[in-house]
Amino acid sequence: MKFKVIFKNFKESEILNFRPTYKYDINSDNWDSSKKKRVPAWCDRILWWNQKGVNIRQEFYDSVPSIKFSDHRPVRALFYLDVRKIGLAQYDKAYRREASHRPMIIAKKGRKQKVKL
Repeated sequence: MKFKVIFKNFKESEILNFRPTYKYDINSDNWDSSKKKRVPAWCDRILWWNQKGVNIRQEFYDSVPSIKFSDHRPVRALFYLDVRKIGLAQYDKAYRREASHRPMIIAKKGRKQKVKL
């Protein structure tokens, strides 16, 4: 990210105030005890980007060390953003415009369907 080659214009909190989220022994707080002895790392991240003129700020960024069923620990974040208030007619128009670009998936009860997106 720092070389702006991949994830260009994405942002991430500059300060990580939590322990590395990888690699743990499953169902424990111990770092990797396998023969590989992987070095702990911050592999699990939350990246975001916003359009010019959109005010978004990250209030919270943390890991969830109590969830231990994987060799990773999940991360979570809380964001605040300013949104423009619009009327029902504007909402309906925007909803229809967006819905027209996305395929509808309607499955009959009890049937599996293959959907090509």
